[in-house]
Amino acid sequence: FKIESDSPLVPSQIFNIPVRLEVEPIFYLDVQIDQGSTFNFGVFRTGEEKQERRAALTVHSNLGQPYQVTQVMTRKLTNHEGAVIPKEHFQFFGSDAKTGTLTVMSLTPMEEGDRSVFTSDRQGTPEKFSLNYVLTVPKEARSGSYNSETIYSITTL
Repeated sequence: FKIESDSPLVPSQIFNIPVRLEVEPIFYLDVQIDQGSTFNFGVFRTGEEKQERRAALTVHSNLGQPYQVTQVMTRKLTNHEGAVIPKEHFQFFGSDAKTGTLTVMSLTPMEEGDRSVFTSDRQGTPEKFSLNYVLTVPKEARSGSYNSETIYSITTL
C-alpha cells in the first residue's frame, strides 16, 4: 500500500503487506438440450420422416490441461418389444467449436458405447460446441415408443 498526503509535512509511505490468493480448480460440463431436458423426437406417423435435435455442450475449466469430451449411448433405440431403429437412421455430427478438435464433423451413426466427440487444445481452453442429432424412422419400423440414453463426460488427458 502507498499512503499519500496533500501536506508537504507528511511524507509518502509505502507498506508491503503479504497477500495470498487461492484459485479453486474448475472442471465441469454443462449440457443444454433444445426443447427441454431430454431428446424427445415426438411421434412419427409415416416412414422416412425426419426430426432434428441439438445439444449445446460447454466445458468450464481452469486446469490448463487438455481434456476430452465423450458421448456414451447406453443402448440402441429400442421399443418395449425389443424392436430396434437401425443406427443408420439415428445419426449425429458436431459443430461450432472454436478451439480444439471435433471428431465427428459429418453425419455419423449413433452406436452403442463410448465415442470421443471433442478433444481440447493443449492448453485445455474452455469451449462451447454443439452436437446435432438427426432421426429418420424407416418405413418398415414397428410401432411403439423407442428410447435409449446418452451420457456425456469429460476427462483430462
